[in-house]
Amino acid sequence: MHKDAIKKIVAESLNAPSGSNSQPWKFKIDEDFLEIFAFPEYDHPILNYKNRGTWVAHGALIENISISAHVSGYDTQINIFPNWPNTNISAKIHFNPTAAKKDISVETIKNRCTNRKSYEDKTLSVIQKNDLIAILNEQQKQRVILTEDKKKIDELCKLLCINEVVILENKKLHELFFKEIVWEEKLARAGEKGLSLSTMELAKPKQQALRLVKNWAVINFLNKFGFAKAIAKDNAKNFAKTPLMGIILATDDERSFIEAGRTMERLWLKSTEMKLSFQLIAGVMFFWQSLKDATIKTMLEQSGHVSLLEKTYTDIKTIFNNPSDIVALAFRVGFSDGPSSLSYKKSLEELIK
Repeated sequence: MHKDAIKKIVAESLNAPSGSNSQPWKFKIDEDFLEIFAFPEYDHPILNYKNRGTWVAHGALIENISISAHVSGYDTQINIFPNWPNTNISAKIHFNPTAAKKDISVETIKNRCTNRKSYEDKTLSVIQKNDLIAILNEQQKQRVILTEDKKKIDELCKLLCINEVVILENKKLHELFFKEIVWEEKLARAGEKGLSLSTMELAKPKQQALRLVKNWAVINFLNKFGFAKAIAKDNAKNFAKTPLMGIILATDDERSFIEAGRTMERLWLKSTEMKLSFQLIAGVMFFWQSLKDATIKTMLEQSGHVSLLEKTYTDIKTIFNNPSDIVALAFRVGFSDGPSSLSYKKSLEELIK
């Protein structure tokens, strides 16, 4: 296999989701294999307990590469963490020529995006639901639980939006959050790392309010009157406008979080193929995991959020009948106009070691 063929496959696969669009990876391309190098330091330092946010993102990238390879006529032999316990290389992938396989299209990978808008009050068709369930049946390594129950969805969204309360009521997290926002679209287009303001789908007045509460003194004063809780309530109301939500489970193992990322991406791409909108929501679950880190737990204790996060996570599990595995990710699927803006990706040339 020629290097150019692998380069083509990787270039077609770069539109993978990552926390704050951090894109925590680089590549080494040889004649018949690809190595994916991990850069967890690019990710959120608190939401990346044991680098698991990075591993979810790498899982999504690996799934894209596998799909692109199959469409191009190559089977993939994927070795996760080939230098274990050293995790600097997340995967080494060999490519073997075979007949091209019909799969999710490369164009679908290109079109995949986060959509944080309100979704329409419209249920998925039986065919759409069955297609998503078929994806789950393919992903034997990962458990996914779906719900269309409106009461469960309402309650789940309230719990997931506790994330906003924790971020906006803790000085350190507030500082980190606002550092990650890319305020100008031209900077996002230029490839500046972070969460683009335009992808947050905020109306103009809310964008102006966000700029105002960038100042900790301002938001700390407003929080005395329940500002953060009001934001969380408003976001939960928006998130709940969806016909379907689900969670992806993982075991307490780093490889399992890569597999969770692969499953997430496969569901996301299938949703995109069916012209459905998709949003990943994971903050609360990663905050809960980070409580195992003594330094982070102390920081969250100072703002009184440890017990809140523990209860929130327990309540999320209760909604789904208390699965024994870790709730790694949550997501919603539905109908909406396309997002106002897209996250911009680095070129392959910038990512080759």
